[in-house]
Amino acid sequence: MMKDKEKQEKVIENKEEPASKEEEPIIDPKEMFMFWCALPKPLRVPQTIEKFAEKYNIGEATLYRWKKEDGFWDEVSKLRVNTFAREKTSNVIQSLYNKILKNGNATEVKLWMQIFEGFTEKTKSEIDTSDPIKQLMKQIYDARKSPVRPESKDPRGIDNGGPIQEEDNESTLET
Repeated sequence: MMKDKEKQEKVIENKEEPASKEEEPIIDPKEMFMFWCALPKPLRVPQTIEKFAEKYNIGEATLYRWKKEDGFWDEVSKLRVNTFAREKTSNVIQSLYNKILKNGNATEVKLWMQIFEGFTEKTKSEIDTSDPIKQLMKQIYDARKSPVRPESKDPRGIDNGGPIQEEDNESTLET
């Protein structure tokens, strides 16, 4: 009986410290699947979700359920940008730069920068007040920005109390 216990201890020891094999890092299967989803289809190994499930001994239903969970695709997008795309940005920019030099078209560079680098265009709006309609629009815009004046019911100074009634001293009719 003592020998069996010693054998068990040796088995446990061997599991903790493999002699001939390097330890593989423990990777969360869900994270691994997210990373797999983040890759372009031609770069995925294995190529299909069915083969992925088989290789990693995960049920296909589990993979499809993970894909439906809140936040799954947000994480995949982060992985896509941080692992796949970001490291290629320099090469893509160089290639597109060469294309710009050849064709003079920077649309592709702008698109890449918007998608993967968070580039946004700066816009500035100005109102030309030389036109009377534009002047009125500017007054309305300015009035909406300013707080309501206490002596007025409307920010533009218009009394919206209803139609103006004229006083008529001779309003009594004799019948």
